[in-house]
Amino acid sequence: MAKKEDLVKKKKGEVIRDAKIENISFTDNGKMKKRLPLSIIIIILVLVFILIVGAFTNLFSTDNSNQQLDNKKFVQEYESLNGKQDEEGISYYEVSIENEVGIKYSSYDELEEFLAGKTGVFFLGMATFSPCRSFVPILVDAAWEIGLDRIYYIPVSEKEIGKPYSKFVQKENITQELSNMEISVPTILVVKDGKVIDSLVGTSLTESSDFSVIATEEASKFKEELMDKLSLVITCSDAC
Repeated sequence: MAKKEDLVKKKKGEVIRDAKIENISFTDNGKMKKRLPLSIIIIILVLVFILIVGAFTNLFSTDNSNQQLDNKKFVQEYESLNGKQDEEGISYYEVSIENEVGIKYSSYDELEEFLAGKTGVFFLGMATFSPCRSFVPILVDAAWEIGLDRIYYIPVSEKEIGKPYSKFVQKENITQELSNMEISVPTILVVKDGKVIDSLVGTSLTESSDFSVIATEEASKFKEELMDKLSLVITCSDAC
């Protein structure tokens, strides 16, 4: 039979042991509480990183997708008229665009933005006009060879031909080079830091509206001239 003193000691031992267990649990919980904020911070940082990467990926994907759509639209705009005739019964000049360059459909408003300090190449053209149709494959080949990744394309209507640029670009933003120019097609505007440092209006290869063939040697020479002009946005120094 257990003595009263033994029972008291036993109870005291149980109390002490329980107290130690509780103390150990409390200590472990304390450690857990100290580690918990660090875990949360790591999780938050990981989530933020994933969101940032996702946002950039989505932005790049959207931009790339839009560029592909514009490329496809541009090629279709010019090649869809192959084998067809205009209102006067004249066959459209046959166009074949083999290389792919980043074409972005643009506007006079965007041109105005570039004249405020940006750099880029603008092409003003009209798909139904034979000189433009003969110009496009040479332009695309020239841009592709020098590695120009984007051309800003402004589709021009017949009503705009012969009108001054000042009619479509605000006077405070128009450059001296454009202030004396009228809209014509095909036209290349090479803009560097807001300045039109070079341009090409029309082409000596396309004097007739119903010509059918451009000689290979003439096309090659013209492409070299275009390559020199387009390269200015890549290699031109601040002295331009």
